[in-house]
Amino acid sequence: MNRAGTETKNFRQNIREHTTVANFADARDFLQESLPSSPKVLYSKDVGLKRAKTFYELLGNPQENYKSIHIAGTSGKGSTAYYLSSLLQKHGFKVGTHVSPHIYDIRERAMINLKWMPKLQFIECVNSLIPKINKMGSSFYGRPTYFEVCTAMAFLIFKNENVDYAVVETGIGGQYDATNTINRNDKLSVITRIGLDHTNILGKTIADITRQKAQILTNRGNGFFLNSSQEARKVIIDVAATKNANAHEVNIDNFANNIRVSWKGILFDYSGKVDIKDIFIPTIAKYQVENATMAIQALETLASRDGFDIDKNKVKDAFATTYIPARMEVRNIGNKTIILDGAHNPQEIRILIDSLNELNLAKKPIFIFGAKADKDTGEMLDIILPYAQKVNLCSFFKDTKTSHLRSLSSKSKKMVAVINESKFRNKIGKFFNNPRDALMQTIDENNDKEQIIVMTGSMYMIGDLQPSS
Repeated sequence: MNRAGTETKNFRQNIREHTTVANFADARDFLQESLPSSPKVLYSKDVGLKRAKTFYELLGNPQENYKSIHIAGTSGKGSTAYYLSSLLQKHGFKVGTHVSPHIYDIRERAMINLKWMPKLQFIECVNSLIPKINKMGSSFYGRPTYFEVCTAMAFLIFKNENVDYAVVETGIGGQYDATNTINRNDKLSVITRIGLDHTNILGKTIADITRQKAQILTNRGNGFFLNSSQEARKVIIDVAATKNANAHEVNIDNFANNIRVSWKGILFDYSGKVDIKDIFIPTIAKYQVENATMAIQALETLASRDGFDIDKNKVKDAFATTYIPARMEVRNIGNKTIILDGAHNPQEIRILIDSLNELNLAKKPIFIFGAKADKDTGEMLDIILPYAQKVNLCSFFKDTKTSHLRSLSSKSKKMVAVINESKFRNKIGKFFNNPRDALMQTIDENNDKEQIIVMTGSMYMIGDLQPSS
């Protein structure tokens, strides 16, 4: 073993033996370095779920101490979680929010009223978990994974903060996800748009993937789902029937109308149990109307069940003040307009292109594209290339120690094959080794202020653009 390999091994050994962490960086390193990262452990299906249940039992099952809204789906679940959290907060409730992956800071995974916890609280929480993590290490299941521990942290903080509601986004799928350990009868299940993603884990068809996500429905529980396809609809209804669950179907066209998109943001009208005109969302992403509507549907369900009134002005205030990172996030650098969007599967790329079309851009955008190695980069590039003026390619995580998050490299056979087979291969520009260089050089090489730059393909890539604070 070379010197670098020896140093890495020693570092991991030292951090595994920690009994406490002293600062925020050490706490993050402990979680990243001491927990399993191999795909075999990460996606071990029923064994993984049993491991998460065993771990949370050691913690006293904190997830059973508050009302929860559990959100699954291929697209839109994170945005729906943000919007619903804001709606509940504006109505006077204390809300815990768990989303994944985080974009800019690990504390996004356990927010209170959509605010990151203080670093000291994060350190204290990690220290409280270390003895339990070490105990699990000597058990049949071994140490919990990074996601399982981050989810545990959220559950614990929500309990300690005595939240009224927890809004919990699944990680991958639903059936075997660590978040699917919430067993309260009053859990509300929400299923957003279904598409093909994580096919090596969840299955190759919409039916297979939907069946996994629909398992967040509880026995005799309540939930609702977006009408995204007849195939998905049939599976959700079948799963609900086996669980004697009430699963209400939502057709967005029946609730959201008069949608107006501009660079200032989006206006739309909502018609449901309450009618609200001119809801403003400070985003250029038309797809957020769908997620906003799902959030209002959840609010209406909770208001009816839990006996509180919906205030139209509070609804409008919630949407007008909610910031969601990396969802057609607009940044202005010099005279350039940059759009950051974490679309990481073909379905989300199509939705991104549709939203860009709504803006009637003067010129085709220049794209910066990067994706994890397990993604369907071929189909994603096939969607982007005809719409793009040029596509620069980008790698990321070159220094990461969590190898399961590796991105495509310039020498990837998969990437080379995609480019060579594409009839738009002449639009492929440069390859960059990190997102910051890719963005800044692309800006420098394109002086036209009307030339929009769109960076997309991975939440993780966008997260590399801003250090934690």
